[in-house]
Amino acid sequence: MSFWIMLIKLCMKRNGRRMSQENNKIIEILIVEDSPTQAAQLKYIVEKNNYIASVAGSGSEAVALMEIRKPSMIISDIVMPEMNGYELCRKVRENDNFKDIPFILCSSLSDPKDIVEGLSCGADSFIVKPYKESFLVSRIHYVLANQTIRRNMNAQFGIEIFFAGKKHFVTSERIQIIDLLISTYENAIQKNAELKNINKELEETKEELTKKTQELYRMSITDELTKIYNRRGFFILLEKQMEIAKKNKEMMFLFIIDLNNFKKINDNYGHKEGDFVLIETANILKNTFRESDIIARMGGDEYAVFSLGNNYQNAEGIVDRLKNNINLYNDRSNNPYELSVSVGFACCDYLNSRSIDEVIAEADKRMYEEKKKKGKNA
Repeated sequence: MSFWIMLIKLCMKRNGRRMSQENNKIIEILIVEDSPTQAAQLKYIVEKNNYIASVAGSGSEAVALMEIRKPSMIISDIVMPEMNGYELCRKVRENDNFKDIPFILCSSLSDPKDIVEGLSCGADSFIVKPYKESFLVSRIHYVLANQTIRRNMNAQFGIEIFFAGKKHFVTSERIQIIDLLISTYENAIQKNAELKNINKELEETKEELTKKTQELYRMSITDELTKIYNRRGFFILLEKQMEIAKKNKEMMFLFIIDLNNFKKINDNYGHKEGDFVLIETANILKNTFRESDIIARMGGDEYAVFSLGNNYQNAEGIVDRLKNNINLYNDRSNNPYELSVSVGFACCDYLNSRSIDEVIAEADKRMYEEKKKKGKNA
C-alpha cells in the first residue's frame, strides 16, 4: 500500500511542478493565527520564500479578508477563540467561491481525533507545531503543485468513519484524502527523526555530564600538587575502608607522616623547591605502601596513610621500609638538602570501639614524640 501512495505522491510532484511553472502567477497566502508572535514568524517564512502573506487574527477576520481578496492558500491554526481551524475550513469548503482554496492546518497532532477532524472538514494537509522552516516550505510547494490536479478530478465520494463513539462523514476528494494522510505520515516521520536526534543528543549530553561529574569528583578528592588524595578524599575513603575492615574482621593501621625541616627548605631554596619536595615525598610514599592503601596529603607538609590487613609487626616493618626508601632517595639525589620525616602510627582494631578521631590523635601524638626525640629521619 505504501508503494502506491509514494508513487501517486511522486506523480503529483512532477505534474504539480510543471503546472506551477506554466501558471507563473503571484501566490498570496492567508495566515490565520491568534498568536501575534507565531503569526509574525509564519509571515516572515512565507515572505522569505517569495510569497505574499496576509494575516488574520481570528476565523471571522479571515472570512472578511477572503471576501475582499481571495487567497491562493490558507494556513490556519486549529486552536483559536470563537471559530477554530476546523470550523473555518468547513466554512471555506461550503462556499462555492472559496472551496477550491488549498487549506493547511497547523496542529500538534497529539490526538488521532485531529486526523479524523481534518478529513471531515476537508483540509489538504497538516503542519506539526513546532515546525521546521524547510518542512513548512516543502509542504506549501507540494500542496500548491497538486491544486490543479485536484481541480481536474471532480469525482467525489462519501465515507462514514466511526471514531471515539462518533460518526464522521467525509466527502473530500480521493486525492485530497491521500494528500492529508500522506502529510500526517510525513509529519510523523519528521517527528520521529527529530525525537531520535533529540534522544541521541540527550544520551551524548548525559555521557558528557557523567564524565564531567566524575572528573569534578576526582578533582575534589585529589591534591592538585602531588596528585594523591587530599584531606577530603582521605576521610571519604577512610569511612568506606573502615566498614570493609569491620565486615572482614581485619586490622587497620593509620600512619601520620610529617616532613622534618620543611620550612628551612622553603626559606632557603624557595617555594618552587618546596613544592618539589612535597611531590617527591608523595612518590616515595607511593613506592613504600601498597596500591590498596589510602595515601593522602592532609595539608602543608603532613601526610596520612590508611592500611588494611596488617599486624603490628608489619606496621613497624612498613615504617622501616619508608626510612630506608628515604635514605636511598637521599643517596641518589643531588639535592643540597636531605629529606627527613617523622612517623607515628596507631592500630584500629575492628573489635575496638574507638572513633577515627581518637586513632588519628594517637598516631599524631606518636609522630610528634618521634619528631622531638630524633629531630630528623626518625
